[in-house]
Amino acid sequence: MANLLSSYRLVGEVELFVRIDNLCDTDYKTFGILAELELALALDEVPGHRPAG
Repeated sequence: MANLLSSYRLVGEVELFVRIDNLCDTDYKTFGILAELELALALDEVPGHRPAG
């Protein structure tokens, strides 16, 4: 993203300024997923699990 800010003092306390946000008019996309995940496995279903004892 490119922004531009410029100013020019004319006389004394008179100043011209310009501000341009997103100079190239690029469209940015964002993506996200928010979800709760419940995963219940019995220990005997877990590969390689050996009961203690």
